[in-house]
Amino acid sequence: MKDSIAPDGYSVLHVHRNPSRPHPSGGGLALVYRDTVVVRPHPLASTLDHHLTFEMQLLKVTSTTPSLTVANIYRPPQTSLAQFYDELADTLSSLV
Repeated sequence: MKDSIAPDGYSVLHVHRNPSRPHPSGGGLALVYRDTVVVRPHPLASTLDHHLTFEMQLLKVTSTTPSLTVANIYRPPQTSLAQFYDELADTLSSLV
């Protein structure tokens, strides 16, 4: 079903919404990309803590040299902007 958002010649990678913040309509994040690009979930994605103020999908593009890390981030509008900045800074520090 989730592949239906990708047109011909494209693929999609999806992560589900954090289970601690369920939503009746589901949710999560998705990246739609051209089939000729190699995109995989980043190995560090499973080691990161869940965040209170945002959702993140961490991906690795390996069809480029050097490889490229992509962070797909969504912050719900009702979350604290100051807390979001703090959590994002901590997350970026742990990735570097």
